[in-house]
Amino acid sequence: MAVFGTTLPLLDQSWLKYRRAKEHLYALNTAMRVFFDTNPNAVVHEYDSEESKNLFRFKKFRDVPGESWGLILGDVVHNARSALDYLAWRLAGSDLADIKTQFPIHIAPDKFKDAAWRLKLIHTDALAEIGKLQPYNGSNPKRNALWLLQELDARDKHKLVTVIETVTNPSKFVVNAPIPATVPYNAIGTIKPDAVLLEYPGPNQPNVDVEINLVTAILFERGIISDTEDYELMPCLFKIIERVEEILLWFDKLLRLHPDWIRTP
Repeated sequence: MAVFGTTLPLLDQSWLKYRRAKEHLYALNTAMRVFFDTNPNAVVHEYDSEESKNLFRFKKFRDVPGESWGLILGDVVHNARSALDYLAWRLAGSDLADIKTQFPIHIAPDKFKDAAWRLKLIHTDALAEIGKLQPYNGSNPKRNALWLLQELDARDKHKLVTVIETVTNPSKFVVNAPIPATVPYNAIGTIKPDAVLLEYPGPNQPNVDVEINLVTAILFERGIISDTEDYELMPCLFKIIERVEEILLWFDKLLRLHPDWIRTP
C-alpha cells in the first residue's frame, strides 16, 4: 500500500478511499475466519442399527451470515470504485460542481467512446492512458478485475450482494477401521447437508479414527456476476484491490512526469 507523503497530494483522497476499501476487506476476511473457527460444518458419526453400518455424515450447523458479509463487501467495492472516480475527478479539474465525471470501465470499445461526454474535461493523453486500462484490451474482459469491480459496485447500488457457501470434493480420507470403508456416490462433488461421506459395515464403532478434509468455498450467488460461472468471493476482492492500487501508483507516476495533465479550475 502507498505511504502518504510519498504520493502526490492531488491523489490523497483517492488513496484514502483505497485504504478504506482495504480496511473493509481485512474486516471481511477476519469475520469469515472467525465464523469458520466456530466449526459451523462437521462430519459426525452415526450408526444404522438396521443395516449394521457405521455412517459418517456431513452436518451443517450454521449457515454463513451472507447478509452481514454482503454489507461489508459492498463497502469494499464502493470505496475501491470511489478511489478511481476521485482520480478521474481530479484529472478533470476538481470542480465541486462537476458530478458527471467518473472513471470509465467498459468491456467494449464503443461503450468507452460513448462515455466520452463524461470525460471531456480530462487531458487527451491522460484519457488515452485510461483507455489502455479498459477490460476490453484483455483476453477475457469479464474476468478483468476492473470489470468485476464495475459489476459488483453496480449490483450493490440496487440490491445487497449475496454470497453462498459450497462444500465440495473431500480432499483427504484417512480411515483406520478394521473393515474397508466405502465412499457413497453422493459424496462426490458438491456436498449437501446430511450427505453420507463414508460408511463401513460392522458393529457400532464411534471411536474409529476417521479424518475427512472438505473443501469449503464462499462464492458470489449466481447472477451477481455471471449466470453460468462461479466466482469465489475473496480472490475476486483481493484481485480488485490489487488492481486499484496498481492504477493509482501508475497515475501518480504519470502525473509527476506530466503535471500539465492536471486541469486547473
